[in-house]
Amino acid sequence: TGRGTLLGQLRSALTSGQPVALAQAIHGLGGAGKTQLAVEYAYRHAAEYDLVWWVRAEEPAILAADYAALAGPLNLPQKDEPDQRLVVQAVRRWFMQNTGWLLVFDHACSPEDLRPYLPPGGAGHVLVTSRNPHWRGLATPLTVPVLERTESVAFLLKRTGQALRRGSGQADEAAASKLAKALGDLPLALAQAGAYIDATGGSLSAYLDLFRHRQRDLLRRGKPSPDY
Repeated sequence: TGRGTLLGQLRSALTSGQPVALAQAIHGLGGAGKTQLAVEYAYRHAAEYDLVWWVRAEEPAILAADYAALAGPLNLPQKDEPDQRLVVQAVRRWFMQNTGWLLVFDHACSPEDLRPYLPPGGAGHVLVTSRNPHWRGLATPLTVPVLERTESVAFLLKRTGQALRRGSGQADEAAASKLAKALGDLPLALAQAGAYIDATGGSLSAYLDLFRHRQRDLLRRGKPSPDY
């Protein structure tokens, strides 16, 4: 739901022909929808690439393993090499020598973590998702804010089917707006609320009442991320 402007900005930057724009770092709060934005971009433009490869970048070991795993599908001579460093070098060399690819690093922590994996030059496109906003010099930052209120309302109504189910769209829109405000328009919170309402068959208003009464209990159940 929504995000049309951000998707357009990503596409325009990546296809601008400017080397500095060929790597885009999507950053924002946890739960703001960074990964979903990258997924949607890859889905919409998959046919325009010869290769799309997704790398889980939150841990160094997982990052290296996911990156090196591409040697198999590419049938590189080093695919069975026991030394992972040599496999990573071979994959990076392939990226340097080929065009028409999209490489996504999801949940990257810092630019230093990615430098050994990013091929120099402008042979393909790179997307990075991260909570870290400091990517200049390696990628062009793109901030992902919370949803606009109209987008939050549209998402809640679509996810729960409330307007369609009850046939009272105006009242449901008002309830969705109040709930979106209480949840700060954060996509992850909206998605969890929508899933709960859909699973229990409740209403937007009932969920809002429940959230208001149990918010303290809910927040005590886990340690909040420092960037919320």
